[in-house]
Amino acid sequence: MKKKNLNQRSPARAICLENEMKLSTTFNLGDKVHWINREYKKTQVTCPSCAGKGKITLSDGEKYTCPKCIGRCYQIKTDILKWHPLPKFTLGQVTITISDSPGIDGEDRFDNFKPKKDREERYMAIETGIGSGTLYNVKDLFATQEEAQTECDKRNKEENDKRE
Repeated sequence: MKKKNLNQRSPARAICLENEMKLSTTFNLGDKVHWINREYKKTQVTCPSCAGKGKITLSDGEKYTCPKCIGRCYQIKTDILKWHPLPKFTLGQVTITISDSPGIDGEDRFDNFKPKKDREERYMAIETGIGSGTLYNVKDLFATQEEAQTECDKRNKEENDKRE
């Protein structure tokens, strides 16, 4: 197919095939959206393998750096607390990645050779930085506080049901 230059129409698409792909997004640039995030609690706990000494002693008396804490004497314990909505922010960048590959016959050593059909929509917010800030997945963004809270309640219930 013949390539044509689309610079005059859209700086985001410098070169495109003659048959254009039309994409739609869940949100538009400039939209104010609510993001939901999982809260984590990290605590340091004394390494149970070396009892906080950073070394283990083998039966022959040899001392080695503890393989569990790598000599730090502690381990980090991460507890997932709950999903919660955060204040809204303004969308300033959208990235859509679409994959549609039949894969390569007989090649299954690496994931990039396997069949793949996927659509990923991610955004960046003006308030957290465009280009080098946080990427937000569309599944974690909501138009209203109520929608965000409803999704948090649903995810928290699912997590609680798994623990029981």
